[in-house]
Formats: sequence, structure tokens, C-alpha cells
Amino acid sequence: MTKEEIEKEVLEMYRHYCYIINNFEKGLNQGVQEYINNHPDWIKNSDFRPGTLMRLLSCAISVRYTLERSQEYIKQENWNSKFLESYQPDFAKDRPYLGFFKDIDMMNRFYIFHGFFHQFETTLRIVMELLDIKGRKHPMFLVNDELDFYDNKFFECISAVRNTIHNNGFYRPIGQQPDEFTYDHKEFTIVFVKDGGVDLNMGKTLILMEDLLEATYHLLNHERVLALTITIDRG
Repeated sequence: MTKEEIEKEVLEMYRHYCYIINNFEKGLNQGVQEYINNHPDWIKNSDFRPGTLMRLLSCAISVRYTLERSQEYIKQENWNSKFLESYQPDFAKDRPYLGFFKDIDMMNRFYIFHGFFHQFETTLRIVMELLDIKGRKHPMFLVNDELDFYDNKFFECISAVRNTIHNNGFYRPIGQQPDEFTYDHKEFTIVFVKDGGVDLNMGKTLILMEDLLEATYHLLNHERVLALTITIDRG
């Protein structure tokens, strides 16, 4: 990435990304407030249902913090020289190459996906245990088979995305994952091909995370989940 490309991405797009994440936070805050108003005993006893939203809220805040600090850094005068001085590997110290910033940008994207997915997965495992759901598939498929709370195609998509993150951006299917898989979102299409890279930027990742939050709300508001006894959050 050139200096100009980095400045465009960080100073223009990161501001937009932070706006989206801040909206995530508003929704999560509202959800926690509803638990405070309607289920104060769940709050008092650290139940997993408000705990789920609090964990996701912490994740959103930490991501926004990182993106905002990146903006502050890039706003500095001669930021590129400071970056080369402080973060350039020794073997490239004598070259004005800023490409390593691309890895920082990629790690931000990986983190927001993995952070949100991990919190969702934690809650799924709690629900599995409480409802005595057993099986060899991933928890989100097992719980969805039982409760039918969200679109299974979406879960197949984020399972494939998680696979690419574990393989540094390449899709290498394991288990029952297909060699080729296409997910048609209303705003874009993602194509997964065995051993191929995946066209997934931060903007698309945030749209998927918005859907993941929606799936979380559907799960927590399912009648069988609402009926569960108070269970301490283990996140």
C-alpha cells in the first residue's frame, strides 16, 4: 500500500467503519438496558443472556478503539516516516515500503470477525448444555437444527469465512465443508473455492457482523432460550 492509499483507507473508510460499529454499540446498549428494565434478576445474577450482549459490546468497543487510534496515528505529520522508523522490519529498514500496513489492516478485519464469532459461539455452547443438545456438528448448526432461529446459509457462510481466517485468507475446506460454496447476500456475493483467496474486505465483514448480531438477538429472544433458568455467564 502506498502512503496515499493508506491515508484514503484510514482517514476516509475507518471513519465510516467506526460509525457502523458505534451503531452496533447503540443496539447492544439498548438490549442490555431492556434486560435491566425487564429482568433485573438476570443482571443481578450475571445471567448469560445479558452477559452475551455485554461481551459483544466489549468486543465492539475494543475494535472501534483500535480503528480510532489508527486514524489518530495517520493524522500525524510525517506519519509514514515514523511508521518506517518504529515498525519496519530490520531487513527492509532502508526501503520506503509501507506494505506492512496492509497486514495491520487485515488483522483489524480478522479480529472483528473472530471476536464477534467467538462471543456468539460461547453463548451457543451454553445454550447447547442447558437444552442438552448433542451432536458432532458445529454448535451453531446443532442449535439451529433444534431452534431454527436463523438462516442456515448464513451460518455456512460465516463458517467458511472463519476457515479462511484460520488459513490466512485462503479457503481450505475441512470436514463436511464443500470444495466450492457461494453465498448470495442482498448486498454482495462471496465465492469460496478450495485453496483460493476470498474477496472479503472490512466493509463486507461488518455487514456480516451486523447479521451475526441479528442472529444473536433472534437466539436470545427464542421462547425456549427465554424460558431457561438463570445461568451464570461463562464468557
